[in-house]
This record gives sequence, C-alpha cells and structure tokens, in this order.
Amino acid sequence: MDERHELMRERLLSRGQVKGQLNMSSKGGEEQDLLLGDVVHERASEVIKFILSESKDGGNLSRHIIKDYGHDTDDNSNLHPKKILYWQHHRASMFINYLLEVTTIPSHANASSFTLVLKSVQLGNMPAEAEEKLLEIRDQQISNKGVYAILNGELKVTDHEHGMSFITLAGMLDSDVKFSSTKNIAKKVMKGVKLITKNYTGESNATTSSGE
Repeated sequence: MDERHELMRERLLSRGQVKGQLNMSSKGGEEQDLLLGDVVHERASEVIKFILSESKDGGNLSRHIIKDYGHDTDDNSNLHPKKILYWQHHRASMFINYLLEVTTIPSHANASSFTLVLKSVQLGNMPAEAEEKLLEIRDQQISNKGVYAILNGELKVTDHEHGMSFITLAGMLDSDVKFSSTKNIAKKVMKGVKLITKNYTGESNATTSSGE
C-alpha cells in the first residue's frame, strides 16, 4: 500500500500542485480500485483533526462520530486512536452512506505523516451504543433513501512544504446495491469518495456545489 501512496505523491509533484485532484482509480464496475490524491493548503495534523471531527451543518457531506474507542493497541503494544464514523454524501435525490471504523496510525519515521486505516463496518455488526446513535441520526434525516458504500483502504496525509500537505487515498470501493435500485451506483459512490480527499482542507471548504 505504501508504494501506491508514494506513486501518487510523485505524480502530484511532477504535474504541479494547482491542477486539482489526481484520480488514477480503475474505471467502471461496481467494485473499483481506488487511487486518489490531492495537495491541500493545510498542515497534516490539522487535516487529520478535521477528518476525525463532526460536521452536522448539512451541505453535501456530513460527518458523525458514532463510537469513540479511545485508543486501540496493536501487536507491538502501540496505542492508536480508533473511532467508528458515519459519513453521508447528499447527491441530488439520494444519499451515499459510509460507515467506517477508522484507526489513526502516526508515522514513527516521520512525525508529520499520518495514516488512517479505513474499514467498512456492516449494519448490525457494531457495539450497541453505536447502533443506537446511528439510528438516532437516521431518524432525524429527511430521507433514508440511499446506498451504503463499502470502502476499505488507507488515507495518508503527509506534510509537504509552505504549510501544505499531500492527501492520498488507496483502497477498494464497492456499493451495497440492495439498499437502492438507482442506476449507476458505482459512479455516484465514486463522487462521494472524491469528496473525502477534496473537502478536507478546513471547515470553510467542507461543502461543494450540488454538482459535485
């Protein structure tokens, strides 16, 4: 996985930093091999704080923390923050939902580099308090029509220069089509994943136009 992140950083450097998001993901199909990257004008530590925070102000992408484990212990007795996050991308008349277990792993070799390990969580396979909080959030929503995106991979944020940082996302994306009969599910889910790298530059840029 590290080789894919390094490839993205090299491509971002070689093509310049003002050309928007770089997308080298596979095309077509309901399962896609993800490879996305961008350069943002914010330090890596601030980007990580933003990603792991909540935003309930509406817009195209809302974020909720439904379970905070505190710190998880790996095989080497290192402690890593771990949360279950519920992200929802509102697109036209439907919602793309992301239910993710996210573990933050700081780099021991580089203090300004962080990796978020993203693992999709299935409904009914979470702690009881997380299930209850998710139901509370869904009960407050105008519509529950939508699809659950299945996203597994790594999102890496690394300081660059002049207060900027690289964001790269590598992994696999699928969609649970049983939640919706809407056509082109994979295309809509991909739009939501692009927001994950595009919007995490600060709270003021947390939403985009309805066309994204």
